[in-house]
Amino acid sequence: MTECDGHGPLMSVQVDGKSCTSLKDQASGAHQDVMVGGNVATSVLENASLTKTKMYVKCSSNVNGKRVFDKKHCCLYCSKSSTNLTKHLLNKHKDEVRIKQIMMQAKMSQERKLQLELVRNLGDYKHNCDGRSKGEGEIIPWRSPPEHVAAEDYIPCPDCFAFFQQKLLWRHHKECAFCKRSDKKHVFRSLKSEAELLLPSTHEVSRGLQEHVLAMMNRDEISILARNDPLITSYGEKLFQKHGHLEHLHQHISCKMRELARLVAAVRQLDSIVIWLADCLCPDKFDIVIKAVKELCGFAQLENKYKIPSLALKLGHSLKKCCRIAICISIKKNDDVKRKSLEDFMYLCDKEWSSEV
Repeated sequence: MTECDGHGPLMSVQVDGKSCTSLKDQASGAHQDVMVGGNVATSVLENASLTKTKMYVKCSSNVNGKRVFDKKHCCLYCSKSSTNLTKHLLNKHKDEVRIKQIMMQAKMSQERKLQLELVRNLGDYKHNCDGRSKGEGEIIPWRSPPEHVAAEDYIPCPDCFAFFQQKLLWRHHKECAFCKRSDKKHVFRSLKSEAELLLPSTHEVSRGLQEHVLAMMNRDEISILARNDPLITSYGEKLFQKHGHLEHLHQHISCKMRELARLVAAVRQLDSIVIWLADCLCPDKFDIVIKAVKELCGFAQLENKYKIPSLALKLGHSLKKCCRIAICISIKKNDDVKRKSLEDFMYLCDKEWSSEV
């Protein structure tokens, strides 16, 4: 796996006999060391206060154009950071499904390299999202900048999940090896808008659902969507309130949420306007939802059969439950227009789902 640029050096100063360490050039102003009574005091220019409670991006530590390989990446499975993540993954996590598949690939092959790169990116993505949620810690970018850049300026690529500066994401996307579309175009009108959907959601999730369901989900694109979609998480909350005391049903809740997330992803491929599950629950989207369900369940038109018939039925039940949740929300918000639209979609599900699906 190719390593990216490294991190900036640390500066240590003595204050009253104690050592203090700060990141070099991590704020807009520079640190100034001043001798006071034999001790070194650090004064910082305005808006340049650096503490570990804030988000930051470490700068490259390259010297005179010579590359320094000291950048650490975060492990997807154990969250430990390492300067040689490939070695760590192959030695410590060789029993993981993804790693087993990678080890089956020929050494030095392009496919093996890409799969390792994706696992690395997903580990950094998970770490970065945790930092964004807490508002503190280091953001690990694809390439460390030569000078200070605000951590908030970084967003993930929708295809490879590596973090790039917003103004540079379009340039990377032209060459991204993980984009499967021949024209490099996404279903969203704005690449930046799609990237921002991958950032941590602003809506709160209960501790029980977070620890017992979301934390146990496979780390992939579908789980990202399931975690961030407000209606899917609300559906998960309802299921957890009912079945949360039964540990063996936690996996069932996770599967239900992932089924809906897969449906939303399929609808997105057919309609660029759709972003969340709530956008699907409109009467004018009913036919598109039906088409997405058929594609997702492997419907063979000539044989008039489903490859996964049970999934089509499950999705129908889940959509109706999500409709009820959304109707309750619209009533609480006194949004009669939205409530009427949801009730119409529910009516279509009741009358046409069994015949259309």
